[in-house]
Amino acid sequence: MTHAAEKIILALAIIFFAASVCHSGNSLQIDADQQFQFAESSFNNSDYSQAIDEFKRFIYFFPQDRRVKEAEYTIALSWFFDKRMDKAMPAFEKIMDHGAFDELTVKSYIHKSMIHERRREYGNAAVTLSNLAVIAESPEVRDEAYYRMGWVWLESMELEKSKKSFAKIARTDRKKYRIDSLSQSLEAGPGKKKSPLAAGLLSIIPGMGQLYCERYHDALVSFLLNAALGWSAWELFENDNSALGSLAALLGIGFYSGNISSAAAGAHKYNQRRARHFIDRLKQNLKINLSAGRQMDDFTFFVTYRF
Repeated sequence: MTHAAEKIILALAIIFFAASVCHSGNSLQIDADQQFQFAESSFNNSDYSQAIDEFKRFIYFFPQDRRVKEAEYTIALSWFFDKRMDKAMPAFEKIMDHGAFDELTVKSYIHKSMIHERRREYGNAAVTLSNLAVIAESPEVRDEAYYRMGWVWLESMELEKSKKSFAKIARTDRKKYRIDSLSQSLEAGPGKKKSPLAAGLLSIIPGMGQLYCERYHDALVSFLLNAALGWSAWELFENDNSALGSLAALLGIGFYSGNISSAAAGAHKYNQRRARHFIDRLKQNLKINLSAGRQMDDFTFFVTYRF
């Protein structure tokens, strides 16, 4: 449903409600506080669809109320919790693009970065947090943006970029975010990597590259399969069966070259697994939980700031 269609439906609902009240002989009275509280209670009860409608109604009737921005933010948050990121993203961006730079603006930047991260758009998530760090007046907000950015880069296994983000955190907040321990762990890294080139060269002897990558079952299969095809081709040629010997040889060459490329790919996968395990261990042991509120899948957030 388009934004224009939503406006039309909301307007029709209001007109219908007003007409029904007038028909009953009563005057239509909507109190700002009651309307806001009703919309808020819908949100707190996780009735996000109704919360969106009620907050829109609040904005329509009380466009000058000081809580309009809060209503817009809660609408965006309702879309977020309802997993409608296509709606939540522009709603948060609207809050970011107008009005005073306040707590709701900061939260909107953070939620936008979380949507990008959820979509695995790590570069966009980092850019959003970088923009927040640039415009933030509070050192605490700026440091939190750098901290979140560091973890975004870690999720994408960009360890060097992560180090640079953590390094930008002010000395006064380094203890709070365990930066010294993080830096030491990042310097140590996930351990020694396997070389794809070495794995490929070792695979001149079938199975040795897989053995180097600690893929023991694959190493055994590769050795036995290549040995069996080589022996079959030799036996067929020895028995003057050139046609089948040639076929076995062609199959052997195919599996032999596959053995080499498989070993090189295995080295890459080994390195990725080690890096992933390393990052998961860092998250478990050193990541600070910046939130204490509602949850959606692996995202939990309710952030407070001092301005």
